Order: sequence, then C-alpha cells, then structure tokens
Amino acid sequence: MRVIVVGAGKVGYDIARRLSEEGHDVVLVDKFDENLREAASRLDIMTLDGNGASPAVLEQAGVERADMLIAVTDIDEVNMIACFTAKQYGVGICCARVRDPDYTEAFARRSHRRLGIDRVINPDHLTAQEIVRLLEMPEATYVETFAEGRVTLARVRVGEKSPAAGRSLREADFSGTLVAAVESGERLYIPYGESVLHAGDYVYLLGQSGGMAAVGMVASRQRPPAKNVVIVGGGNLGLRLAKMLSAKARQGGHKVKLIEVDAERCSELAELLPNVLVIHGDGEQIDLLRDELVGEGDAFIAVTGHDHTNVLATMVAKELGVSQAITKISREDYALLAEKAGADAVVVPRLISAGTILQMVRRSSNLVKIAVIEDGKGEVLEFDVGEEAEVIGRRLADLPRLEGALIGAILREESVIIPSGESVIQQGDRVIVVALPEAVPAVMRRFGASSRRA
Repeated sequence: MRVIVVGAGKVGYDIARRLSEEGHDVVLVDKFDENLREAASRLDIMTLDGNGASPAVLEQAGVERADMLIAVTDIDEVNMIACFTAKQYGVGICCARVRDPDYTEAFARRSHRRLGIDRVINPDHLTAQEIVRLLEMPEATYVETFAEGRVTLARVRVGEKSPAAGRSLREADFSGTLVAAVESGERLYIPYGESVLHAGDYVYLLGQSGGMAAVGMVASRQRPPAKNVVIVGGGNLGLRLAKMLSAKARQGGHKVKLIEVDAERCSELAELLPNVLVIHGDGEQIDLLRDELVGEGDAFIAVTGHDHTNVLATMVAKELGVSQAITKISREDYALLAEKAGADAVVVPRLISAGTILQMVRRSSNLVKIAVIEDGKGEVLEFDVGEEAEVIGRRLADLPRLEGALIGAILREESVIIPSGESVIQQGDRVIVVALPEAVPAVMRRFGASSRRA
C-alpha cells in the first residue's frame, strides 16, 4: 500500500515509522525541512519538502498512485484541504487530524465526507475518553473498552502486598479475569499458566466490564471512583474533558474545577461550562492549589499544552495529598519523569490515536477495533471470526499454540466468555486477541480476518 503522510511532527513521524515497519510504501511530506531530517536518516521512507495541501506537492509525492493519505499537521485547515485535494486525485482513504471543536462537533461532522475526509482523528476526544475511564477505575494506569463497552482491558501495577505477587498465573485467583499480557522491565510478553508475577510488574487484565474485581486485588489497593476532580489546563482537551465530566455530574457524578492561566480563555470557558467552577490561576503554584483544596479532592488532571507544567503541577498536587493524579504528556520519554513526580497514570494523545490509524491501514472487513499498548510493543485486536476460520468448532486446547498471542475474550450474542482450553469458537462469534506485533499476521489468518494489507 502507498501511503502519503502529511506532517512530520511527532505524530507524523510515528505513523510513518509504524507503516514503514509493516512494509508499506510511505511518503512523508512537510514544509519544514528540519522536521524531515530525522525521518530521512532513520526510516526507510521517501521524504518531500513542501506544503502537503498543495496539488503540485502531492503530485510530486505520487498522489495519483496513493491508496491512502493521512494528514496530521498542527493546522486543522491544512489537514482538511490536503484530504480534499487528495480525493480529487482518486485517493481511496483520506484521514485528517482535526482538533478544533468548530470542525468536530455534530453539526460539522456532516461536512467531512463532502470535504473528502473518510476519518477524522480527534486526539483530544480520544484522550478525554481515556481519562474518564481512568477516573472510573483509579487502580489502573491504562483502560480501554471493547465490544461496545462490554469488555474492559486494564493495565495494573502488581502491588507489594498483592496476593498475586510471587505466584504463577495457575496458582493465583483472578476471579474470572484473564491476565492477557505482562510488562516486566522493558519487556512485554504474553503469559501462560506457569508465568510468575512479581511486585512492580504491570499486568493487562481483560474481563467483563463491571466485573473486574481482580484489578483491586492485583494492585493491593481499592479506591472508589473519583467524585471531586480538578483539571489544570483549559485548552481543547481540558474543555472537552470538563464537558464530559460535568455531564456526568448532572447524573450525580463528578464535581469539577478547571484552572486556566489565561484570563481571556477563562471567560470563554465560564460561558461554555456553566456547571464547572472555572478558576483563573497558575496550576503550578502550590498556594493556589492549596487554596482550592486540591489535596482534599479525589483526582487531579494536568492537561496543559506544556509537559513540564503538567509534570510540575502533578508533583505539587501529590505533595498536597491528592489521591489520584493523571498527567498528559506529548513526549513518551517524559512518562518516567511524570511517574516519579507522582502521576498514577500518564496519557499520551499520540499513542492513543495509533490504534485508529492502524485499523484504517489494515482495512480488514472483519476488523472492528485495534488498541496499541506499550508504545507498539503489543496490540489488542477485536474482530469477527471469518466463515472459513480454522478455529471454528475446535477446542482451544486442540489448536496449535500461537506464539506471542492470546485469546482474551469471546463475544457470543449477549454473552462475554473468558475462554479456557475447553472453549469452542463458533461461527458468528467475535473475539478479542492480545498479540505481539510479530504474531498479528498469523492471528489474522487463524481467525479468518480478511486483511487487505499490502
């Protein structure tokens, strides 16, 4: 597949890297030559210096032969125009990163197809959804849902006092929840019955939503979902998150405060968020956070546009005693720093968007959803079992072992089945599989997912 990526920032570079590693023919376009140098030296791709919304530049990039265009510059309008232009040349799938609410709200979405945009990636919306899930499961450092919310995947650190620490999976009782993957140090692996968990490991637990009692057991702590929430940062992400949480507040959920350093923006936010207390101030200042009783709140969320501000604000909030702190960063290499500052969970919008992009590139008729975990070290795939799949009618215990992959759940009508060796997959089932990248092609073949990957 030939893919043109417009925008060579962190997001564009990461997309180009992933697609190149999967064997696709990639052209990376950016009007700033310095953004292209690292990609040109490190990746097996073509780079092109120029405006990705320009027909002349896109022609140089081979747009007439392209199967897909992904526009992820920092300017929404450039991304939208790039998609519109590419469609005129017959590009099959055009994807644009769009953040401005004026372009993403319901009344605007009707125009996307007319503009040639097949898929809009809104990292703020995806990140806000992730944060809301983390607030509902405070023991977890990552939460994703599948099967229209019926199945939950949660990343949890094995606590020092956890009854699972020092025991094999076969010995430990996970109460109907499956340990689908384990991160130990820098290594992510798919565990088996004899795998032993250690304090400090991170495990990915997969189970039926609302029935994940093992999360608290593994973490060796149990905290109720947050009710009183403080958000620092009133940009697009902070606004979207506050809207989501205040909507829940009307149903007896969260009480929300939003701190923003820009006075003019505060006035805008106060009009847009009638049920949120908007405070003008610097979220890094300990006196302000103390005055706003941050330490007595349930959750503190730092989502400004500056990583250093988010990390420092998190450190101050934890010093004041806040129970749960969630930190947004744009560079994943800051994740360790944020954790040392006390962050209970770190969100990276770029990585959250990666699964959406991979799902588009693979274009399987059976593929429903992809989630990328541990910066691409693993993937979680949800797809419908194909009619010719070799697994239909056979016990899982009788199938040849698929190295680097694990069936996490089987969805059958309204039932969620956490499988055992005796489980039998039927035609019409939907499955959720956790896999290392090298195992993904074999997983797709085994379950009859008809991929059109190049």
